[in-house]
Amino acid sequence: MNRLLVVAIYLGVGTLLGFRNGLGLIGWWLGGLIGFYLLDIDHLLDVYFLHPESESSRQVKEAMKSRRWKQVWRVLLATREQRKRLILHSVIFQVVVLVLAVYVVTSGSGMWSRGLVLGFGLRILSEQVREFMATGKMDSWFWQIKDPVPNNLQVVFLTAGIVIWVILTMAVV
Repeated sequence: MNRLLVVAIYLGVGTLLGFRNGLGLIGWWLGGLIGFYLLDIDHLLDVYFLHPESESSRQVKEAMKSRRWKQVWRVLLATREQRKRLILHSVIFQVVVLVLAVYVVTSGSGMWSRGLVLGFGLRILSEQVREFMATGKMDSWFWQIKDPVPNNLQVVFLTAGIVIWVILTMAVV
């Protein structure tokens, strides 16, 4: 499913369920969209800091210098499978995001910050679900853990993440 469609459906349902929030819904949409696409920064971190010598990194930097933004995006999308160990694409970072989301949602923060952390969480979970549906596992998300994580524990982790995210979403709307 198209990534933009996923975030639009999520924010749309949140809007319909959370109509009592009035103008805060503008913040909900802006924060949700920014949060959802924030995970793409991970690819730029890889290009500039982790693997600056790779051919795809060179192509992205060249396009960035000449301000060809569509070309940057095309190269990043076409070569995303080459970037395996992304800092933000890990279960350790996901735990940090979940803790931050619990804090933001329960602290009475504005709709923008709630949308931001929940949109970020949605993106992480949607990528994990996509990988799990395609391969039956999510090994690429456990790369920072020394020993292989069994599939049943991966399923538990994914299910727990989804349940926590749904509870946090329902607390907002």
